[in-house]
Amino acid sequence: MGQERLQAKLDLTGDKELLRLFKELPGKVERKVLRQALRAGAKPIRAAAGYRAPQDTGFGHAHIKVLAAKKMKRGMVGIVVTTGEGGSAENQGKAFYMSFIEHGWMKAPWIRLHNGRFVSFGKTAASSEGMTYTYMPPRPFMRPAYEATKDEAAKIVETQLREGVEREAAALAG
Repeated sequence: MGQERLQAKLDLTGDKELLRLFKELPGKVERKVLRQALRAGAKPIRAAAGYRAPQDTGFGHAHIKVLAAKKMKRGMVGIVVTTGEGGSAENQGKAFYMSFIEHGWMKAPWIRLHNGRFVSFGKTAASSEGMTYTYMPPRPFMRPAYEATKDEAAKIVETQLREGVEREAAALAG
């Protein structure tokens, strides 16, 4: 099962004065402002994903998080809305099963041998033996949450970015 990443690109081409101020900020401050804006923009996506996630026990819902993305290229900033730990993969941590709910899964039949070990047969062997697979269809909650809130998130990022750049530029000037 491959992992699917939803990526969004925000283009800041409108306000030339804002772009000039943004480019004048030191690299560390620039990344800080961008990270804060992206985190604020990810919050509505996280809220919508929590609303759409299965509510059986509430455990998976409670583990949907906004985290800083890891393994970014130098100078790049990323934010991840995930059910995983550490922002690297969504099938890690205590709520690993949320990835299976999002993408679905298929379980191959297992047979217990006389020595107590379990053996799984490949798809062709299982189908020729008349064994059946257990299939759980996907019940997506992350993608619909992203699709429903991406415009709102983009507006929040733009607003937060503008406020952050102006705040940091004033702090550097004064």
